[in-house]
This record gives sequence, C-alpha cells and structure tokens, in this order.
Amino acid sequence: MSTTLHTRSHQQRRLQLRGCLMILCVMIALTGCTMAQGESPPTPNSVPRTPTGTILPFTPLAQGAQLRLNQSLDPPKEFIITNTQEVDAALRHAAGDPLRLAISPQLIEQLRQIDYSRSFAILALQGGQGTSGYSITVNQVVRQGDRVLVLASLVRPEDRGDPAAHSAVETDPYHLIVIPKTGTWGQDVRFELVDKGKVVAETTHFIP
Repeated sequence: MSTTLHTRSHQQRRLQLRGCLMILCVMIALTGCTMAQGESPPTPNSVPRTPTGTILPFTPLAQGAQLRLNQSLDPPKEFIITNTQEVDAALRHAAGDPLRLAISPQLIEQLRQIDYSRSFAILALQGGQGTSGYSITVNQVVRQGDRVLVLASLVRPEDRGDPAAHSAVETDPYHLIVIPKTGTWGQDVRFELVDKGKVVAETTHFIP
C-alpha cells in the first residue's frame, strides 16, 4: 500500500515538473515574439550616426539664402579663414574679383574683427541655385586628427515634399561659423563638408 502511494506521489511530481517546464517554454517563446515585433529594421533613409572624434563647438556668425550676386549654378564649396588677410581672399574665391556680394559690409567687418589667434572661420556654401527652396545649415563639426568633418544639412525643394513650392529666383545659400582653436593645431587639416553621409566638398588648409 505504501509502495503504491509513493509511486503515485512520484508520478504526480513528475507531471507537475513537466507542466512547469511547458509553461516556461511557452513564456520564453512569447517573449521572443514580442521582442521581434517591437524591433524595427534599419531604413535606407535613416539619419547617419555622428562619426567618432572630438566634437568642436562653434558659433554661427551668419546664415542666409544669398551670398553672391548674379551667381551661376555651381556645386557646394567651403572656405577656411584663419587670419584677416584670408577674409578678402576667401570672398574673392567665392564671389569673384571685383566682389559680387549680397551680404552687408558689416558682416565682412565682423569677419575681420575675429581673434584669429584663438579661432578660425568656415564659410560653407550650398552653391548657386536657379530657384528658391534651398538652404544649408552646419549641424556639427567633428575633428579626427588632421581631418575635420563639417556635418551639414543641404535642403533642396524636393526634400520639402513639394518640389513645385518655390519661385524662379537665383539663390546662393551659405552658413558662416566660427570655431575656437581648442586642442593642438599648427598643421594642415583636411576639411570635408558632409551632407547625409556623403562628402560634397573638401579642402585642405593650414590651421596655425
């Protein structure tokens, strides 16, 4: 009699253990399904991650839709300014000689008043465009040794969702920023203007 009771009790414990294991397996399977449903696959249009390196702080000096007058269509450019003499040189390269500038003389004077022993300036141009609806904004500047990435957003009319919503006026978007010379410089540096993960302009300049 006692042997029969012991056998039945052992069988009941085995059945209970088996039931617990089955419930545990079901819960694990359900958790895996929930996680899989919650994950979103990467999309081709996702914003590129910020590259590794030292983030350089900067101060916006000026931004607008028209830097040069009567400017023909041309690609994006960037100009590095490290002293007062390079102010005129950069503007001549950008706007020709004689200068065909749409910006105010006060802005040019501000450029000349920068303390270039402690800072330098970057003039980023989207390039001449035949219509409105374009803009350029520098979002972040990242240094990687002798390489500096100028991460910018170059907006086009089609990016706004309605390519027809623009007027037939020539524009020449620009963004002018000032960067303090933190860290060690005194070397040639390659500057890359980057839009959506793609280098659209680059130049090498000595930063004293």
